[in-house]
Amino acid sequence: MPTVDFEGGAAWIVERDRTAPGERHFFCELNTSGVHIQTVRLRRWNTYGEMLGLRGYLEGDMPRSVMIVSTDVHLRRAALAFERVFRDTPVEVRYCPVPARNSSVRKECWWTRSADRKFVIKEIVKLAGYRAILMMPDWAIGRVMRLKG
Repeated sequence: MPTVDFEGGAAWIVERDRTAPGERHFFCELNTSGVHIQTVRLRRWNTYGEMLGLRGYLEGDMPRSVMIVSTDVHLRRAALAFERVFRDTPVEVRYCPVPARNSSVRKECWWTRSADRKFVIKEIVKLAGYRAILMMPDWAIGRVMRLKG
C-alpha cells in the first residue's frame, strides 16, 4: 500500500502504525467527500471473511459500484468470494490487479523463484478449495471456514 499514491495515504500509514499487527484490516473508501479509512474486525482472517466484513461495512449504505484491488494471482479467489457474498445485491464490481511493478509476485519467471512458486501453488490450491466450498449452503460455508460470531 505505501507504493500506491492516493490522497489520504499518509493517514492510512499513521492508522496502520497505531493498530496491532493482528488487527490490521482496513477498508478505504474514496468518494466525493474524500477518503475514509475504517479499521474492521473480521469474522475470519481470510478472503471470504474479508468479503463478509466488506458486506457488513457497506450494508447500511450499499454503493452502486465497488473496486477490488489485489495481486492478479489472488484476484480470482477474491472474485469468487465477492460473487458469493454479494450475490443478492445489485453492486457492480471492478477487479483491478496491482500493477506488476508493485506486486509481491513477479509474473516474469515466477517459476524460477522459490517464494513466488510457493505463493502461486498455494493460491491455486486455495482457489480450488474456494470453488468447492462456495458451492455449499451458507451454513456449511460458515462451518468449513470456521467463522466467528
